[in-house]
Amino acid sequence: MLAPVTYRNATHAFILDSHNTDEFFKVLLEQFTHSTLRCAPLPASPLTPYLNAFPRLKHGAWRVDLLTLTTDFIPFGPGGALPVTGALRSRPEGTPGSARVTLPVLEGLPRDWRPVRWPALRLPTETVPVSLLGQADSGVGRQRNVRRARVSAQLEALERRSSVFSGQPLVRGSHRNLGAARRALDPRSLVQLDVPGAAPYGPDLEIDWVSGVSLHSGEEILVPARHVFMGYGADPAYVNESSSGCALGSVPEEAMLYAALEVIERDAFLMTWYTRAGAARLDLTLVTDPDTLILLDDLYVQGFEVQAFDITPEEGLPVVWVLGRGGRSGQPSTLTALAAHLDPVRALRGAMEELHVGLGSSQVNAELGGALHRGERAVVTHLDHFEFYAHPAGDAFLSFLPDLPDRRATRAFLRRGAAWRDPDITVNLRRLTGRLLRSRPDVVFVDISAPLVSALGLSCVRAVVPDSLPLTFGQAGRRVRDCRRLRRRLAGRPFNDAPHPFP
Repeated sequence: MLAPVTYRNATHAFILDSHNTDEFFKVLLEQFTHSTLRCAPLPASPLTPYLNAFPRLKHGAWRVDLLTLTTDFIPFGPGGALPVTGALRSRPEGTPGSARVTLPVLEGLPRDWRPVRWPALRLPTETVPVSLLGQADSGVGRQRNVRRARVSAQLEALERRSSVFSGQPLVRGSHRNLGAARRALDPRSLVQLDVPGAAPYGPDLEIDWVSGVSLHSGEEILVPARHVFMGYGADPAYVNESSSGCALGSVPEEAMLYAALEVIERDAFLMTWYTRAGAARLDLTLVTDPDTLILLDDLYVQGFEVQAFDITPEEGLPVVWVLGRGGRSGQPSTLTALAAHLDPVRALRGAMEELHVGLGSSQVNAELGGALHRGERAVVTHLDHFEFYAHPAGDAFLSFLPDLPDRRATRAFLRRGAAWRDPDITVNLRRLTGRLLRSRPDVVFVDISAPLVSALGLSCVRAVVPDSLPLTFGQAGRRVRDCRRLRRRLAGRPFNDAPHPFP
């Protein structure tokens, strides 16, 4: 039986069934309102006689604006456990070649999440502000039309929101102690810090763990929370993860695929960077995709030379590194963008879109760049990485990249999509993770869907792939220790110690 209650928070009242007043509800409302929820149920309310008239109270809450008397319905999603390998469902693509089910219709997002247009860019680009760990952040959407850009910005903001801890169940213990009772992923397999003075990890260190799914065994596995959630602060700071490897999808299988794509993309780039090998320059005169050509032409008109490099790894997944070289005063000397996709044309277009947004919104600080190159300041943040290569002195560190386009390599790159043309996302997910398991010990997925994401019927996933190079910022945060694949690729080559150029 329903037991409706009313909560008041500032100028809003929330009406819900008292059976739903748990931590999930509190976190969900905080994410809807972008503020800390400080309220208690009202013992008496003018709304009390009418509460039972509000429909769907079993499945959500009603928010009443006390100034305008307008209402929003906030659905309570089920929160999703990820399916194990054998339970994956067939998920046909919504658009051929997109590797997406469909663009979600985000009904129920409050007005606080309304996107804002970036007017300076020719490519339709929208942004949604989001606060993460007390820091201002945003979701950015860039698409061929404004409607899709707005939805993409909201989806990225939701993804960013899910990348931080939001109350998932945890297990506390050391890897050594847990090993006797529950299967746990060894943090040493996740490539740790390799810098003097770094806080060491050891198997007796007491840390928090969260449940994931191992594709190697098809069973539950515990994963260190510090390797799952961005900026997780409840444990000793032996490592600090970014949001790389987090992805949002309409269904779990779609989120799992894109989470794996991002891990592979970043690993392929860092493997190329640390070894100074494995990049083939693409001949962009062979590109026929109209949208990519428009982006190329637009960048050329703005004074940028664009170079693209095939850095596809051993899995055969198309990965592109695009480099924009500025030729005018105030422009960055170079800027890097990356993309991975089952379709090589979409990978190249995606990297071009990233480059377009980056070049159109970047502001160069020549004084900071000079200080970084003179050693007067250490490279610490992602902004430092940008400024290091925005400065002309950064060009010398990119000299290992091929000068001349390779037409044969370009044709080979454009043919790579043939292996991934199944119209079912799940078939391609199985194929991709199967290839990953040939070269890496395991592929693990963790459901990190924040309450707001689950409430909207979406899924957010973190992919954790042992022996993959993680994207880090700052020389003191670099993680390359005990990466077997990197050792094999170096094979006597000198290690590239320079800061990477990904911003």
